[in-house]
Amino acid sequence: MADDLGDDWWVKDVVKDTDNQSGEKVNVKTKKSNKVKKESTKKKSKKRKLKEIQNEEKPDDNKDENQPEKKKKKKKKKKKVAVENKQKEPPSLELLWTFFQTELEKTLSEIEIEDLKPKDSDNWYLQADETDHAEINNLSPYLKHVIPNLKTDIEKVGSRPGSPSILVITSSAVRAVNLLRASAVFTGKTDCKTIKLFAKHLKIDDQIEKLKKPVHFAIGTPNRILKLIESGALNTRSLKHIIIDWSWEDQKKRTITTMPDVKEDLLKLFQNYFLTRCKKKKCAIGCF
Repeated sequence: MADDLGDDWWVKDVVKDTDNQSGEKVNVKTKKSNKVKKESTKKKSKKRKLKEIQNEEKPDDNKDENQPEKKKKKKKKKKKVAVENKQKEPPSLELLWTFFQTELEKTLSEIEIEDLKPKDSDNWYLQADETDHAEINNLSPYLKHVIPNLKTDIEKVGSRPGSPSILVITSSAVRAVNLLRASAVFTGKTDCKTIKLFAKHLKIDDQIEKLKKPVHFAIGTPNRILKLIESGALNTRSLKHIIIDWSWEDQKKRTITTMPDVKEDLLKLFQNYFLTRCKKKKCAIGCF
């Protein structure tokens, strides 16, 4: 029976390709495997596409089918509201004493504060017109208004060393220099001798030497003025007018009454030296 099958009976995977005219033999096994691979890749791609379509069409369980889709709200840009520049209240006796009282209450009793407070009838505050405060750097018109008799004050001081008649207190050295220039019209052609009393670029020993000569008009910062009074170089017995640079603000919008260190020294000056003179009607205070 084996003879009937021929010599190639055991080769099961090799057959003659009827489509092949040349009569060449083809490996059917490889042909089938290629077809299977192609079909499997096609099936996989179809499955992927079906999954994608199903995911797209799959409804969200949390959403109500009848409920319409909510549109995303656009964030509204906040409109910039133009802040109106409020006009500051001009300096006054009420504002000045409110500052003193608020600060003194931290260390003193009501009775002690009342002992320091000058009476309103003593005219210890130099009242000025509102027009005098129109320009913050124009000191001369203000001084002319509140101190009309500069020559008389200079004559009273005479040759007394280190005892000015007018003292201007400001918050910084740069501001003191600017105010001294601005007061040039006020001092005019009189024999008014001026002095700068601040720490920047000026040694306290040099200032003590200068105060050994007659001085009529002094301008400086609270800390240096306080030190010079405590050392005895700056005398207050001829002092008639004290001007506080009340309204001026620095770059941080701070005034002489809101700068922590400056404010403390200013309070010490008035508590220890100036308020008692005002109460005795020897001195008057003005706010520029």
